[in-house]
Amino acid sequence: MSLWILTSALLSVSVSALRNDSVAPSSNSSSTVLNLLEIHSPVACGQSPHKSSTVGGANAYAGAWPWQVLIEYQSESAAAITICGGSLIARSWVLSAAHCFPITNNISGYTLYMGRYWLYQPTFTEQARTISNVIGYPGYQSAELGGNVVLIQLSSPVDYTDYIQPICLPSPAAPFPNGQKCWVTGWGNIDEGVSLLSLGPLQELQVSIISMANCSMLYSDAGALDTFPSDAFCAGIPQGQSNLCLGDSGGPLVCQNSDGHWVQAGIVSFGVPCAQPNLPRVYVQVTAYSGWIQRQVTGPQIANRGAAQVRDTVGCQASPFGHTCSGCGPATINMRVEFKLLIFLVLTAFS
Repeated sequence: MSLWILTSALLSVSVSALRNDSVAPSSNSSSTVLNLLEIHSPVACGQSPHKSSTVGGANAYAGAWPWQVLIEYQSESAAAITICGGSLIARSWVLSAAHCFPITNNISGYTLYMGRYWLYQPTFTEQARTISNVIGYPGYQSAELGGNVVLIQLSSPVDYTDYIQPICLPSPAAPFPNGQKCWVTGWGNIDEGVSLLSLGPLQELQVSIISMANCSMLYSDAGALDTFPSDAFCAGIPQGQSNLCLGDSGGPLVCQNSDGHWVQAGIVSFGVPCAQPNLPRVYVQVTAYSGWIQRQVTGPQIANRGAAQVRDTVGCQASPFGHTCSGCGPATINMRVEFKLLIFLVLTAFS
């Protein structure tokens, strides 16, 4: 009996240290452990059943890119709907481009759709939310000058499903080398001046990362842009032309790690008219903002050396031995409380 009490107490401490959750004790210790794991275990980021190898652009399979977000804006005075893309990085947070939110303190008129497949047709898999807060990167002026990043807090957390999942964020040092094959998704125009049909499905396109030096030279030779922001990179079709113009502003460019996790390398920022040879689209480097995002947002997961690490508290990183924190104090109150309980149980068992 004494050994059982000690084992149960140690198991309780381990679960508390791992999850950092405040849960009332249950009369059934095994039930408490199962509930903790079922309710509070995070969903691994960057999981997708996508296996397409299409290079020229195509309709995506439903659920292939479960982090894709459709951002709609409609003012009270206008009938037209403006759309942008975004990516789900946590249950309550979406990452997008700052130029999609010209006035960050004006959040009325926006609706975000997670799990949407058709452009303007509701999908049974979707969850819609309004916005409770928008955090733009400080000092942003225009996409061409850099800092084209915004964090959007949803009015309420989403429920993760097979069609709604978070994307992994890269660590600041994550490499995305020249020539790496990645994917961009969105509901953008399918050609210059040609909109996707209202019943058009999410589009996908495989692109190759282009070094900043090469991209800058291409734009300079075409007289399209003299200088590039330091936080940008380019990606496009190797032959320089495609019959599709995919990836709305703010949408994600994602690359797959060797272990199968998908990681967001870029945010669609700006570009010249679609389907122009030798003028690839420009993206924001997410690696340049990983640290800032982690300081602002609770819940994103960072893909580091092929493993997804959960950031469940601002400044704190979950680990099997508690939380490694930067400026967030001791491990957890729960761990200290349950350690006292452990001591009490041990003393009781041997008294």
